[in-house]
Amino acid sequence: MKKFNNDFFKVIPTPFKPAVGRILISVPFYSDSFFYRTVVVLTDYDKSSCVGLVINKVSHFSVKDIVSKLNIEDPIYVGGPVSHSLAFALHNYPHFERRHKLMEGVYIGYDENLLSYMESKRVPGLKFKFFVGYSGWYPKQLENEIERNLWVVSTADPELILDTPTELIWTKAVEKLGENYSHWLQLPYDPTYN
Repeated sequence: MKKFNNDFFKVIPTPFKPAVGRILISVPFYSDSFFYRTVVVLTDYDKSSCVGLVINKVSHFSVKDIVSKLNIEDPIYVGGPVSHSLAFALHNYPHFERRHKLMEGVYIGYDENLLSYMESKRVPGLKFKFFVGYSGWYPKQLENEIERNLWVVSTADPELILDTPTELIWTKAVEKLGENYSHWLQLPYDPTYN
């Protein structure tokens, strides 16, 4: 049986704190079946509310399968285990009032006009992802999970959130963390493989 140096399992915290637009990268030793190898972008963060969307958990359904009035073939993502009756959209379209900026080039929210642009594909360069459900933490829960080495906090950009193929998002996020985390990429996706 192979023995690992204890440093292999040591998680080095990043200098970043949770904030709107930051991402949470699940530590690969975290065995939660829903959050295993996920990346969550934080959409709300203050003393009373901490909410995010998992950006790399795609469903087998398209948007039109879930929202019958929309003829959008794009896949729908599972934003988290909470409230699958709620739908969210991340996008790069800044020109309407009901949007909330997560970072430069990434917004959350939509209105009827934006939905029609998404459906018709008549706005060049418009990128978006639809989500059902969200990830939520009660006050201090996320900080406690970070202290317990279940997550590391990092920064993201529009390319990671809106352009990177779903199956590569966790890998790209870990690569950006640097050399101290590169051994995470050597672990098999299924830890029962040896």
